[in-house]
Amino acid sequence: MSSSNGLQHKSGRLKATNAIIDVRSLGFEPHTVKVFNVTNLATVERFPGLGDSANPERNKKTVAAGTVTTLATGGVTILAADSAGNPGFRIPVLADINDTTTEDLAWEAWGGPEPVNP
Repeated sequence: MSSSNGLQHKSGRLKATNAIIDVRSLGFEPHTVKVFNVTNLATVERFPGLGDSANPERNKKTVAAGTVTTLATGGVTILAADSAGNPGFRIPVLADINDTTTEDLAWEAWGGPEPVNP
């Protein structure tokens, strides 16, 4: 989905795998990604300028109790286009997010012009 200002948005659902999950069905390169564990109500978020798995301290994780933490390892990674031209993002194996095969995940990704600070 794309808006008149060029912002693109897509969302989806999938099962946790306790293994890395690459999501490449977006049709655009995301700059913001939110992954929500529907089963245990934990979230990991990656925003523009916050980093990727090379700078994981810039991903934020929120657990059901409301505690927000800066990740010490791992985090959502933006993926460049593969050989078929499909960019996307990677969901890591991460406690409370993707550390089992029985939980449901939902995700949202935004692309297009990155938000600018006023």
